Order: sequence, then C-alpha cells, then structure tokens
Amino acid sequence: KEKIEECLQQERQQLVLHGTIFRRLDHLPREIGQLQLLTSLDISGNGFTELPLVVTDLPLLESLSLDGNLLKFLPAEVCSLCRLRKLTCRDNRLHTIPPNVHELISLDHLDLRNNQLEKLPLTLGLFHTFSMTMVQVQPLPLCDPPALAPTDQGHAASPEEGGGG
Repeated sequence: KEKIEECLQQERQQLVLHGTIFRRLDHLPREIGQLQLLTSLDISGNGFTELPLVVTDLPLLESLSLDGNLLKFLPAEVCSLCRLRKLTCRDNRLHTIPPNVHELISLDHLDLRNNQLEKLPLTLGLFHTFSMTMVQVQPLPLCDPPALAPTDQGHAASPEEGGGG
C-alpha cells in the first residue's frame, strides 16, 4: 500500500509489485484504481488466481505483466484496456484467453508461454490487421470456426450465401 501512495504522490507511471518467496500478494488494493497516470504495471510472481478487475480501471495502461501467478483465465474486461501494447502472462495456469482479445487494438506483444492453453480463439487471427509484432505461445490449434448452416442443395453455405444466420 505504501508503494501505491508513493506512486500517487509522485505521479509515477510505473508500478512494480513483484512477489517474492517471503511476500506474495493475493489481491490488489482498490487504491490502485486511483493511479490514473499509470502506464506500466508488473504484478508478476504473486498468488493471483484471478486478475484483479481494478486493473481495468487504469485507462492509460500500456504494459501489463502477469507472469508467474496462478491465473486460470483472463476476464473479458481486460480487453477494455485499449492502450495496452504489451501483455505477458507466462507461467500461469491459463486454460483460455478471452474471445474478444482482438479488441486490444494497440497490442503488439502477447506472451502466453508455459500455460495450460488447449486452443486459441480464432479472433487472435484478426491481429494481422493491426501491428502485432510478437505472439509467444506453445504451438496450439485455433478454436474451431462455427459450423456453417446447410442449404437446400445439401451442402454447407458460406456466410456470403446467407448460411451464417
């Protein structure tokens, strides 16, 4: 809490709250949401099993490091961080990432190595239209696309043919 107060007083843009063997965080104080000028937050090496949603109250956040926690999923709300350029989630227990990950339009570095991911959302492929320069993840398949509806001719219609809904 002292570090947060110090950041507020000095209007700092970076906050590092690394966990150690002797001291790990299992939650973030609500006061973090007051750090409206924060552009970089590193909460690696703590005991987080869920991403504290107070992180999504930081509108200028460009870098978020979540490495070495116990996260099983990332909430969809993290995708509201439209200025986020770097997201690192190495060495967690992630099973999935939000399907709306493509809404992180500024993201150019995504590190998902050493997790329990089985598939990646197809929307991750939408980053080719943005400036994604680095995605680090163990080899995984993309989630299956939605099934196409059959047409009167007995074959699957493409979305352009009106078979998508």
